[in-house]
Amino acid sequence: MIRDVLAHSSIYSLAIILSRGMIMIALLVVALFLPPADYGALVMIMTIGFLVNVTVALEISQGLARYYAGASKTDKNIYSSTAWWFTVLMYSLFFGASEFIASYLCQLILGDDRYLNAFRYGLAVMSFNGIFLFIQTQLRLAFRSQDYVITSLIYAVGSLGGSIWLGQIVNPALEGVILGQLLGVSVAILVGIWQLRTNINLVFESNKLKKLLQFSLPLVPASLSLFLSMYLSRIILNSIASLEEVGIFGFASQLAGIAVLSIVGIQAALTPLIMERYREPKTPEKLARLFEGFTAFTICVCLVLGLFAREFIYLIAKSEYLASAPLVLVLASAVIINQMYIFAPGISIAKKTIWQLWISIATAVISVLTNFWFIDMWGIYGAAFATLLSAFSFFLMWFTASQSLYPIPVRWKL
Repeated sequence: MIRDVLAHSSIYSLAIILSRGMIMIALLVVALFLPPADYGALVMIMTIGFLVNVTVALEISQGLARYYAGASKTDKNIYSSTAWWFTVLMYSLFFGASEFIASYLCQLILGDDRYLNAFRYGLAVMSFNGIFLFIQTQLRLAFRSQDYVITSLIYAVGSLGGSIWLGQIVNPALEGVILGQLLGVSVAILVGIWQLRTNINLVFESNKLKKLLQFSLPLVPASLSLFLSMYLSRIILNSIASLEEVGIFGFASQLAGIAVLSIVGIQAALTPLIMERYREPKTPEKLARLFEGFTAFTICVCLVLGLFAREFIYLIAKSEYLASAPLVLVLASAVIINQMYIFAPGISIAKKTIWQLWISIATAVISVLTNFWFIDMWGIYGAAFATLLSAFSFFLMWFTASQSLYPIPVRWKL
């Protein structure tokens, strides 16, 4: 199993590291020509985008991931096509409805009508990103790693180049940055549709949709709760403090996000392989060794990011962003801890999605309480520590529950 995971994850790692790395570079580079307040507006638009992408399509991609591997070739195409058309329909409805009330939403979220055009472009990016995420999921489930690489790189290069290019020639720059993101995801979707022309057709079966949604619907509150645990700090900062402080915190989060590049490749490859091989006797032990190795590696990554944060900021951003340096180590640790649940697959294997729901809700409650408490006392530093605490709470509850369903023999003692 380890050999297969590493083989697949090496390909996914290359694609995801390059694509997410380019996007992170773009989001870090735009700080050279965006003041912290405008960067804060960008962060809030992206944050709402994350919320949209875990709710609008009702997590049907997770339902597809659960049933795709064990289906016949014919059923695989039916599942894929049904999930695809449902996703397209839901994002189309979202885009139409949100554009209709865009002015109200912009005032509610950003508190300033001068960002209205940027917000409208952002709504389009949110919708297109959701469709693109489905394409990535389908390519991964079909083990079409080369197509996954191509599509991901097109998305990343287009978003990187478009954001930097249009951000410097469009006035205001924020609108150009978001239009650049829209350009990148649009081209990537067209390429992805072409790649999936044999997997997706005009078939739509309501019974298959019902089966997919029966699995995925309980995950929506769980995903919403997870969203709150990860991003609530930005929302509370925006309501209590200002868009400028959101910008500082968001910039630190982007810099800390480099840490997650150390795990995203194996994250993409591991879940499908676990679903296929979890019955094999040696799988738990091999999974435990993977968990131990990646834990040690990511600790080193977080330490490097934290120790050299100021130097990184001097190189890539304006001096106004130096206040984000002390936050990087804390946020990098939170990012990694939030992703380590993939090594504890018991809840998914046992189809105990209701457990995931309650764990995520408990984490969200912890996040709400700690964010309001810590931000009121320590501002952006409180937001960082609240993010770390909620991430650790989620991981502890998830791992404990998973071990009762599918134990892996982790060697906790040195």
